[in-house]
Amino acid sequence: MHKLVSDYEVINFDIPPGSFGTRVLGVNDHGDFVGFSSEPFSGFLYQKGKTSVVHVPGSSFDEVSGINNSGVIVGKYVDKATDTSHAFIYEAEKFTTLEPPAAKSSAAYGINDRGDVVGFYQDSRGVGRGFLYTNKSFVEIDFPGVFDTRATGINNKGQIVGFYVQPKDKRFRGFIYEKGIFTTIDYPAPDAIHTRLLGINVAGDIVGFCLCGPQRLRGFLYRNGVFTDIQFSDGTPTFPNGINRHGVVVGFYSGSDGGHGFFAVPRKR
Repeated sequence: MHKLVSDYEVINFDIPPGSFGTRVLGVNDHGDFVGFSSEPFSGFLYQKGKTSVVHVPGSSFDEVSGINNSGVIVGKYVDKATDTSHAFIYEAEKFTTLEPPAAKSSAAYGINDRGDVVGFYQDSRGVGRGFLYTNKSFVEIDFPGVFDTRATGINNKGQIVGFYVQPKDKRFRGFIYEKGIFTTIDYPAPDAIHTRLLGINVAGDIVGFCLCGPQRLRGFLYRNGVFTDIQFSDGTPTFPNGINRHGVVVGFYSGSDGGHGFFAVPRKR
């Protein structure tokens, strides 16, 4: 039995129950969540107690990463004919590819209630760039002076989180982007190698994970300038991916019995 160090009640979520390979990647304020499963190898939506498969026609792989409070979802699919990844949005039972004009490949990671979408694409030179899709237009979200930026989460205030690759030493560093200004956020450990910020709620609470040392992965919550570990007590690698306004955290963990999705509800005090 895995137990989180932080004060949460943890519920495993696997498709099918008892399997491994499920990843929960996004959650809205109603408690609906999305992700992907290896059995079947497809995206999923869990809504009002029911799980449904999300499959883009003609794809060999689907991953659902974000959902807003209207139930609009975003993610990526791999085109079976070209073996290329493309971002998508699914709304009113219709899939639409969402991709900057110069993209070789792309993925969408987060969506807010205004329908603003954040994600990542590779340009014609293979450079990774973050993007914001808003008002039917694409805006590049590129941390200055780096060659790979990924925008992974956006809240209803328009705050964007993500990570970038530092050119000198190839470190992954987290960032928050607000009103045109980037601020780097790193997990405060002397052995921290990589920090990835993956989700943000309307209160500005952020979840992500850190690679601390060569083999130690730590999930975390960043709230009001303070990091709190979201980590299983037995040291199981933990990957929090999303958080809603109620503080419910979703993600996945990888143990000796394989990977499992989870959602974690804060305990009432």
